[in-house]
Amino acid sequence: MNLNWFINRLKTMSIPEVMYRVNQLRKRKADKKYMGAFFELPDKPVSFNNYLPQISISKIEDINLANTISVFGKKYSIDGKIDWHLDLMSKKIFENNYCFEMTPRTHGEKCVKHTWEINRFHFLPNWALYYKKTGNKEILERIFSCIEDWIDENPYLVGVNWYTGLEVSVRLLNWWIVWNILELGEESDIGERNFNNEKWLPVIYSHLHYLDRYLSKYSSANNHLTGEIAGLYIGAKCWNFKESEVWAKKAKRLLHEEIVLQHTQGVNKEEASEYIQFITDFFLLAYWIGEKSGDNFSMEYVSILEEIAEYIDVITHRDGETFFYGDADDGFVFKIEPEESNFLNILNAVNIVLKKPHLKRAKAPFSLKNHILFGEQREKILDSSDAKESKEIKLYSYAKHFYIKNESIFAHFNIGSLGYLTTAAHGHADCLAFELKLNNKWFLIDPGTYSYHKEPKYRNYFKSTLAHNTISVNGKDQAINAAPMIWLDHYDSKVIEHSETNEALIIVGAHNGYEKEGVSLKRSITWYKKVNKIIIEDSLTNQDKKDKNIKIHFHFNPELEISRSGNKWILQSLSGEELTMNLDSRFESNNFFGSQNPILGWQSTEFYKKQPCHTIVGELNADGDISFKTELMFKI
Repeated sequence: MNLNWFINRLKTMSIPEVMYRVNQLRKRKADKKYMGAFFELPDKPVSFNNYLPQISISKIEDINLANTISVFGKKYSIDGKIDWHLDLMSKKIFENNYCFEMTPRTHGEKCVKHTWEINRFHFLPNWALYYKKTGNKEILERIFSCIEDWIDENPYLVGVNWYTGLEVSVRLLNWWIVWNILELGEESDIGERNFNNEKWLPVIYSHLHYLDRYLSKYSSANNHLTGEIAGLYIGAKCWNFKESEVWAKKAKRLLHEEIVLQHTQGVNKEEASEYIQFITDFFLLAYWIGEKSGDNFSMEYVSILEEIAEYIDVITHRDGETFFYGDADDGFVFKIEPEESNFLNILNAVNIVLKKPHLKRAKAPFSLKNHILFGEQREKILDSSDAKESKEIKLYSYAKHFYIKNESIFAHFNIGSLGYLTTAAHGHADCLAFELKLNNKWFLIDPGTYSYHKEPKYRNYFKSTLAHNTISVNGKDQAINAAPMIWLDHYDSKVIEHSETNEALIIVGAHNGYEKEGVSLKRSITWYKKVNKIIIEDSLTNQDKKDKNIKIHFHFNPELEISRSGNKWILQSLSGEELTMNLDSRFESNNFFGSQNPILGWQSTEFYKKQPCHTIVGELNADGDISFKTELMFKI
């Protein structure tokens, strides 16, 4: 264990959490005796409640059998025996050690994310759908053989696939979808009842037992806990083990607590926009199974789900893309082909489940995923809904995030907090950042994430202040980057003003992240509606009057054509949109494109994939208070 990491991790813990962690270590050490255990079930068959509707064959006519899968851009064959412990990146194998004595995230040579992605079984619903379409018994045999092989190769608590509850839960939920598609259970006529009862059900039970026993808590109670309790609840409601009622009651209570704790005005506090679809799937699916089983959730729970959907509606463009902020690791609960935007899936799902027809998106089809979960009758509800896009520029405010949008403009001004809980694990130091999309073309971008634990220098860059469209002082971040998933000394941010007139929109925000450098920072955005002009004004108060290095940085879509005349920068798209940026004349400005030294000018649109992008940096030194304006003029 890295000593610096250990010390910094301790700094994020309260005394009760330290005591809890010590007890957890004792429990997990004692539980080593269960390593490789197989849970024998009573002779009485375990019944399965299939709460999902029957699938219409017409909806799966285009399904093809997947023999390869894409894992973070790498192709992997699943036509044959699967190596459940292989890291696709390094081609090395994770050992079959006691899961709680492994450190797979920080292993120097291997990358466990690739391994976990295969073990989530995202491909198995596709196989089940293909069997449903064709009735080919060889495919059915392939499904059961695949499950049996996983069971044989992954005994309880052995290896990396038992290391974390989130992976256990996502795997369980994909198995659950397969049980629904194949209509397994006591009345099944598929003829694999012995396999289900003697091998698969005991391992499903062990997944639920694991989730109940090893829930994430305290500073780890983020999306991991959400996933764990959603899997526990859905599994307990659908498989009738003797503990199922107790498990479901516990999980439902925690789901209610967490949806309240983790959201403000529908905005998830992790400050990681891509994670919103991942987390919302858990909360929404649990709600749906609760409703179908007669175990309804509270009105408060439903109200927060509605707020989340309203926020998703605001941050999602008509093409299904959203504004990125914070971490993004391409994580999904389900990946049912053909893949659609999951944000659009959720909007359509909330439309029909919570009866919110205004959330329907024009030209957003009822996806196969939604058909499996909600059925053909619900699709008719969606078809009767209407969807319109506004030509009027509107300002939306959610938990210190501001969005300016109409049918051709899409902009985001982020005054949000760093992240959730004491680690802010998935947050980026991006306060006061501004992003802009014109028509369907990104101009000012958030560069993304790229990696968590591999290539630490790039992890440090992509989460840094320098990698966002904001201001940095003395080359420092707005908070202290203590580890790949740990921030210390979190900043406080505040909204000073947001107002609107017939002529302009005005938003003003500030944060105290540079007080340690003797600087307070404020930024205002003024959007002139009638002339397509934006003025960004930054004001820095130099409290100790010492010389400070100040950088302003803007990251642009690499597909844009770029030219300059002094501090006037012109960026053009192939489709004709144009942005002219005028920096203050006191700045010395340069464009960085895929620079290695310093690391600057990089974008990551997919996890473990990066490409050069245009990053324009203006730099100056000041030993007193200073203000400067950046003018953005655009044509659409």
